[in-house]
Amino acid sequence: MKTLQEMYEEIKKSDDLKKALAEAVKAEKVTDFLKAHDCDATYDELKEFVAEKTAQDKPIKLSDEELDNAAGGDGDPFEYTNICDLTQGCIQPTDCQC
Repeated sequence: MKTLQEMYEEIKKSDDLKKALAEAVKAEKVTDFLKAHDCDATYDELKEFVAEKTAQDKPIKLSDEELDNAAGGDGDPFEYTNICDLTQGCIQPTDCQC
C-alpha cells in the first residue's frame, strides 16, 4: 500500500492523475480513486494531509527573488494548499475553500 506522501508525490508529477483525481472529486469517489491506486486512505485524510503538508512547507520569510516571482506571476512559492490547487482547478462540488 502507498502512503499518502507517496500518493501526493505521484499526483503532483502526473497530469493524468490530477485529472483523474479531479473527476473522482466531482463524482464524490475519491476514496475509490485512492484505493484503485493502492492507497488505503479517505478523501478527508487526503484533504487533511495536503493542508498539513503545505502548512509545513510554507516559508516563514520570502526572499526578494521569491516575492518578485510571486508578484510577477513567475511561480507560486507556496505550491499546493488544497485539493483544488493539487488538481489545478476548482473541482470540489461543496465546501470548497479555494
